[in-house]
Amino acid sequence: MSIVVVGNCQVPTLAKIFSWILEDHDATCIPVHTLKSNGLADALDRVNAADLVVTQPIQADHFGPMKTQEIIQHRSVAVVPNLFFEGHLPDCCYVGGMGQRLRSPAGEYHSIIALKSFIEGRSVEETASLFNKTTFADFGYLDLVDKSWSELEGRAKVYDRDWSVLIAELQTLGCFSYTVNHPNLSALTVVAREALRQLGLHVNLSPQVAQRYLVDELASGAILPVFPEIAEHHCLGDVGSTEYRAGKQRGFRIMSLSEMIQESFRIYANADKGLLHPSTARARHIVSSVSFP
Repeated sequence: MSIVVVGNCQVPTLAKIFSWILEDHDATCIPVHTLKSNGLADALDRVNAADLVVTQPIQADHFGPMKTQEIIQHRSVAVVPNLFFEGHLPDCCYVGGMGQRLRSPAGEYHSIIALKSFIEGRSVEETASLFNKTTFADFGYLDLVDKSWSELEGRAKVYDRDWSVLIAELQTLGCFSYTVNHPNLSALTVVAREALRQLGLHVNLSPQVAQRYLVDELASGAILPVFPEIAEHHCLGDVGSTEYRAGKQRGFRIMSLSEMIQESFRIYANADKGLLHPSTARARHIVSSVSFP
């Protein structure tokens, strides 16, 4: 039997989990962010030919027949979340619009505090001193975990799905992401288990066993710090850090907070000033309307 997984950069790992745990299934994936308009018909043919389909929510109009609402009208589909979770990593944003994203010392991920400080003309040293619990509280960082869970619950209702079991399992994992959109293998195993539940397949799939045997490919990208104040506030254990790690393309370099700020400032100084705006409403509001303590 065949199973196809549709979604973002997380679906190659989901497909590998399915191939491993469902030995009699051929699992492949369709990362929609790599599709061109002339490839939509072929992608839809693959979906229609598959015995089982798992998809993350695809809403953008330019995906046409690959949109989730279109697919679920014609066949039974497991709908699972694309894990975008800001709660444990609240200082993260993209800079610039789609197709114009500004690179950072950690790939595409920028610090909201560093960006705001550069725009306001602060020094590297002063900026580093602003990474503290008072700033985090004033910027709403300490409240973002509950909001992130609520957002995930809301996305389930759009497709008439109940992700309460999935969310409860994710909540036992502590910090489960390397970046806001790169969850670890344990989290994606929980997502895979939710897909199997919706498909009526009862398989004993343990996140711990998956983490032991499978390669966690998203770990080859950037890793952002869970700041100690955030870790303490949310009782995440000994994961608190202020160090950033670049991904494979940048040699897995580990940077201190000051090094990250200094290199970010150099990038911003050489960038088109028209690009120095965050891509999300939350980050734009902080940069433009919230004052440092």
